[in-house]
Amino acid sequence: MANGEATAQNDAVRTTHYPVLRIAPPSAVTVAALPVADGLLALALLAGEHPDAQTTETPARVLLRDRLSPVQQRAAHALFAPPVVAGFVAWEAALVAPDTDALRRTVDALPDAAIVAYVVRAAGNLAPDAPQSPGIWQSLTEDEEWAAAYLAHYLDPPPADPAPVQAILAQPRAVRRQLVDLLAASALLPDDSAWYAAALDRLHATDPVTLAAHVPTDLRGREAVVFPSRFLAAGSVCIALPTSNRVFIAVAFPAAATSETDPATPAPIIADAATYQEIHRLLADPARWAAVRLLLVAPRYGQELSEMLKLSVATVSHHLGLLKALDLVDTVREEHRLYYHLRTGRLRALLAGAEHGLFSDQP
Repeated sequence: MANGEATAQNDAVRTTHYPVLRIAPPSAVTVAALPVADGLLALALLAGEHPDAQTTETPARVLLRDRLSPVQQRAAHALFAPPVVAGFVAWEAALVAPDTDALRRTVDALPDAAIVAYVVRAAGNLAPDAPQSPGIWQSLTEDEEWAAAYLAHYLDPPPADPAPVQAILAQPRAVRRQLVDLLAASALLPDDSAWYAAALDRLHATDPVTLAAHVPTDLRGREAVVFPSRFLAAGSVCIALPTSNRVFIAVAFPAAATSETDPATPAPIIADAATYQEIHRLLADPARWAAVRLLLVAPRYGQELSEMLKLSVATVSHHLGLLKALDLVDTVREEHRLYYHLRTGRLRALLAGAEHGLFSDQP
């Protein structure tokens, strides 16, 4: 595929490009509906690549498992289970492939050298002085001893068990055939374009700060590509294997609550007017608003919040102290770090109480 053609298709797929402010790199979050990438993620989930694969099932995942033969399930485990995860060689192509058939053709056309290069880089951090060229990648497929020496010398750290990596290096064509076969099986799933369109609308309405907060610190500096997944259990977020300059984040939204205990309508906490004014004063500050948004995603420790918000540790401690004064955060010490847990239920109840007090008939 010509570079110009790939770029044009890529621009068409990228529906929204959010600048992320006040957050440490990544400096950008791309949000798109990527059913093809979601298919790759599903194969990884079936292989046990993510802990969520061992817990809650989803109808789409059950259907895909039923479509795969025992041979194909073994192939999925070989390609997507750690530490090799060679199947994700198709990630970049998934950004520009409009459907599974196009992805299969792209994967089928991958040269052996491209597969070998991806597998080596996915196995560990490649040393700056590591020789890299199509000829080098080809030589790794032809000489087992040289491949073992290359992995031991140029990967930091070297793989604890190089055998799975060497097995793929020796047979890149088998990787390509197995991956094409698995993609053909996933192509049999029903078309869910309407689901992806609705999920994309929800992602567009999500605060980009919240999306960026899902990116682990050690993966920052890459562009974050966020896409909705129908294969994740409700409420899950899955960080997929990063490519050279991107990290893929799959998001599943929880089902809308319809019962009387819908968390959207919490029982209000009745407090004095000063408390209600203080809660709104706290949230009116942009830094505290951003901190609360980050704590909604996961507990954080002070240094982590400082890096994510690009504020000094002292400033972050001041903001956390104000939140703690209203009993909005709990602290839990884990080893040498003090984690702050947001009391989400109390926050929602205080806000509901403020609304109740504001619109009450009582003066």
